[in-house]
Amino acid sequence: MTWLKEFSLPGREWEERFIWDHFGAADLTCYQSVYPFHTLNGKIVRLDFAPITIFYGGNGSGKTTVLNLIAEKFHAKRLSPFNQSPFFGDYLAGCGGVLEGNPYETLFVASDDVFLSMLNSRFENRKNDESRTRMIQKALTAKGEFARGRRKSFRMKNLEEYQDLCDAIDIRKLTVSEYVRRNIRPEIREASNGQLAFLFFTTSIPENSLVLLDEPENSLSPGKVLELADYLQASVRLGTQLILSTHSPLLLVMEGAAIYDFDSDPVCRRAWYELESVRIYQRFFQEKSNLFDSGGDGSRK
Repeated sequence: MTWLKEFSLPGREWEERFIWDHFGAADLTCYQSVYPFHTLNGKIVRLDFAPITIFYGGNGSGKTTVLNLIAEKFHAKRLSPFNQSPFFGDYLAGCGGVLEGNPYETLFVASDDVFLSMLNSRFENRKNDESRTRMIQKALTAKGEFARGRRKSFRMKNLEEYQDLCDAIDIRKLTVSEYVRRNIRPEIREASNGQLAFLFFTTSIPENSLVLLDEPENSLSPGKVLELADYLQASVRLGTQLILSTHSPLLLVMEGAAIYDFDSDPVCRRAWYELESVRIYQRFFQEKSNLFDSGGDGSRK
């Protein structure tokens, strides 16, 4: 599905005219930033989209800026706050786009969202550990009182005492481990950052939606990036349109992806094997190719 058909950005002349009309000959160095002005410098006029569209380019090439412009133009849901510069709204007013149909959701996922999700998972697990410790101590204490015949009687004056009675019944019937297992909150399985990041994507991307992803390969091993590529392509088959920025060759090769090279001026579409970073990988591994068929010392086996 292609919900977003096209997106247009102000050209270089529009930027210069806006700056002149609003500031004239004023020295703009008095402003901390006029971002996103002077970021793209008119190298993009219009983008046409496919079910999977990839923005490729080096740091500072503007790919994340365009993702944010699209997200704000179409009121995308964000998982964390977006701090706009003072001139972001002015620049956004010069942008336009064609969104057809009614996607279930328009969602923007930044790298920081994935990182915060990982921190939250670890925080929840830590709270679970503390709760488990308290629950084990409670069960052991209660069982000791039962064994000595010292368990207090219950008056059930309020809901809290009713819950204490239910807990006491459970503790008496079950082993300590069974009691804890039945009453503890489900724990997020202890995992690496990469595993938690992958879990985040597989639980956050909705069907029939427009989803913007900023460098989703961060924190993922090559194997997990390949798994993510498979998952993203499956999401597209379920009606989701993806627009993502990436450096990863493992995502660039996704079937049917339209790739925009932000390192070129003007920005243009290229095949993945024409991109400079992919060619850098190619040259690097070609130079080391003799090691793949050797014992690591360069000699053939």
